[in-house]
Amino acid sequence: MKLLLLFLVISTLICLSSCASLHENLSKKELEEAVRAKIDSRKYRIDLTPQAFTGEEGTNLYIPEYFQVCGDSIISCMIYDNPFPGSFPPKNYIQHMRSVKYEILDYKQTETRRGRIIVSFGYKIKYDEYDPYVLAKYKDRLVPLHYRLEFGKTPRVRVIQQNGYMVFGTLSL
Repeated sequence: MKLLLLFLVISTLICLSSCASLHENLSKKELEEAVRAKIDSRKYRIDLTPQAFTGEEGTNLYIPEYFQVCGDSIISCMIYDNPFPGSFPPKNYIQHMRSVKYEILDYKQTETRRGRIIVSFGYKIKYDEYDPYVLAKYKDRLVPLHYRLEFGKTPRVRVIQQNGYMVFGTLSL
C-alpha cells in the first residue's frame, strides 16, 4: 500500500513538472510571436539602457533614452535630441527632456537563418554644434544617423549605432 502511494505521489510530481515545462514553452512561443508581431507592425518603442554621467561631486545621473518607430517616422528622445552645455546635464534635465520626430529614410528588415530579425534604418538630425568638418561636409546641417537593431526571441534588443557603438534596449510589448 505504501509503495502504491509512493508511486502515485512520484507520478503526480512528474506530471506536474512536465505540465509546467509545457506551459513555460508555450509562453516563450507566445512571447516570440508578440515580438515578431510588434516588429512587423512597424509600431514599436525601444527603451535604451540609461547612460550614466558622473559629475564633479561624484554623483551619477542616469539619462533615460528611447526611440519609437511609427511607420515611416521615428520619435526620438536621445541625448543628441536634448543637447546641454558643459559636461554634465543641468538640474531637472530629465523632467524637461523632449522628443523629436524624424523621417525614416531607408527602413530594411531581414531575418537570419537562426530566426533573428535585423532592422536597419537611417534618418537625418539637425546638427547645432560648431564642428568645421561636419559643417563642410553637411552644408544644410542635416547629419545622417544609421541604426541596426538585432531582435531575438525576447524583448531584449541589441542597438548598434553607425559608429559601432552598441547599447542594449528593451522592446515595449
